[in-house]
Amino acid sequence: MPELTDFGMIYSAWGRILVLNLKMKDLLTDHIYNTQILPDMAISIPTEIAKWFVNKLLGVVEIIEAGRHDPILKVLH
Repeated sequence: MPELTDFGMIYSAWGRILVLNLKMKDLLTDHIYNTQILPDMAISIPTEIAKWFVNKLLGVVEIIEAGRHDPILKVLH
């Protein structure tokens, strides 16, 4: 699974978009010999979707920091 390691962005008021430049690595890079090389990726996001996405991310971060997991995950103790 790709892991986000860095990002940059450019944005335009004219287009009401932002472009994220994402750098990723394979999660298993430090654990196995034959990992995938993941190319950098750029994605364009309209401002309304960006606002929604940021709000969702902040909500999930608060849940994680409260020590809770997504209900779909089965956590073994």
